Amino acid sequence: MWKYVIAIIVFSLGLCACDEHRTSAPVVACRRTVLVYMEARNNLASEALDDLDEMRRGEIPADSRLLVYRSRRGEPNPVLCEVFEGGDSVLVNYSDTVLATDPKHMANVLADVRRLAPSREFGMVFWSHSSGWRQKASRGFGSENGRMMTVTDLALALGSERAIDFLFFDCCYMGCAEVAYELRNCADYMVASPCEVPAGGMPYDLTLAELFNPDLTEGLKNAVDLTVDSYLADPAERCPSTLSVVDLRKMDKLIEAVEPVLGNELPEGFKPQRFSRDVPYKYMFTDLGQYIGALGASIPDGVILHERHTPKIWSTIDLTHCSGLTIYMPDPKNGFDYTYRGYNTLSWAKYLHLNQ
Repeated sequence: MWKYVIAIIVFSLGLCACDEHRTSAPVVACRRTVLVYMEARNNLASEALDDLDEMRRGEIPADSRLLVYRSRRGEPNPVLCEVFEGGDSVLVNYSDTVLATDPKHMANVLADVRRLAPSREFGMVFWSHSSGWRQKASRGFGSENGRMMTVTDLALALGSERAIDFLFFDCCYMGCAEVAYELRNCADYMVASPCEVPAGGMPYDLTLAELFNPDLTEGLKNAVDLTVDSYLADPAERCPSTLSVVDLRKMDKLIEAVEPVLGNELPEGFKPQRFSRDVPYKYMFTDLGQYIGALGASIPDGVILHERHTPKIWSTIDLTHCSGLTIYMPDPKNGFDYTYRGYNTLSWAKYLHLNQ
């Protein structure tokens, strides 16, 4: 929660917190604000419009607000807008020179949201491309003008005060132990996918009400179910959908469970569950539960609160093992190289002294 929001902030620009029809009033703290951070200056520009239309059809409670930071290819400059049933209104225009993938700019956007939409509870949805824990080359989160944001940069932008109640990644490959550990001090809960997320992403017209559910964990679980069920309802059942609700406050318990077994030998013939058919992603992520289970450990109770997945990925990979989080399993033939893609710079790797 934004525990440091302690007073009513007064503006002369006609902004209000929970009733877009008021024209000049104090900005008071709502129950919950949800920010969708939409980075679409890339090949997802058309999907951004589709999802914005879904949001306008979604259910937003009268005591809460939905804000969208939109940086989209084909539009002159990024904006912070408020979305309500049937429309939206711009609150802030940003310079066309800023990058959504700049952690300093993200921090500035968060400051604007705190100022314009103070609330007792706060959730954040990440909308763009992403590639999990990868620190070097290509993208971590986002892809804008050749720039990306690593998960370590993301943690810096979000802050370490747990001022955010939940992080929801509507983007690929962020459901890994390394990302969860990096963001452990940024929020209480994280929802993410261990594999690729289809371009259609989350069906916001169905899930939006659950992101505002007064019962936070129940709402996140429901949003997961509604998303996966929407893909299972596809007659082709081709698109993958894997999502889990993770308690970031339990990350210390997770890494403590993993640490003693990392030096153990895997059983002969062990075949890791992969979550991608594409190089290099199929070598970056394997199922956490399967991997540490083969080494002699298990995921502690309460780390993964809920998990759902389709039976296959793109009709080609069977999801036999899907615990809700992945882990990097380096190839022993390469001497367990933990420097791959900057892995050894992650907090997870540093704690475990991997290739330090």
